[in-house]
Amino acid sequence: MSRKGVVVLAVLGLAIVAGGIWWWNASGREVEVRNNDVGLRAEVRPRDGEREVLVDLQAVAGGGPVVTVVSELAYDPKLLRFERCESDAAQAGKQLHVREVEPGRVRAVVAGSLDPMPGASKVLACVFAAPAAARGRTVVRARGEVADTTYVDRPFDLQREVRLGG
Repeated sequence: MSRKGVVVLAVLGLAIVAGGIWWWNASGREVEVRNNDVGLRAEVRPRDGEREVLVDLQAVAGGGPVVTVVSELAYDPKLLRFERCESDAAQAGKQLHVREVEPGRVRAVVAGSLDPMPGASKVLACVFAAPAAARGRTVVRARGEVADTTYVDRPFDLQREVRLGG
């Protein structure tokens, strides 16, 4: 193969990789950010002419035992509207208590039995409405503490960028 052919193939290969990276970022796919106990995801999904944002706080498989979680989600109320939260807490004899204390802040407590939540279980999954007119980027932040039966509280402070287009 000639030198010119090698250069053309190299440029083509770089263009394919760059295009793939751009598509990955533009498509809104996000990887999970995590510490040793919990991971945070944020995903934008279409819904009836609008969009919804699912914010998911999960126990990390193989992480420390998660018995109780006290957390707060912070978000931009100009772009997102809180709707509801759910949890896999009942699997371990626990209950989820959620309250929007003010626009832009949701507090949640997962508590109950002393059984740890199963690894990779959904500690907290909240749905936010994002009107079709909402554009831009915003950050959803989850912070709080995870506790186990040793009375050791382990803090977490995680954030995810949410891209609403525009």
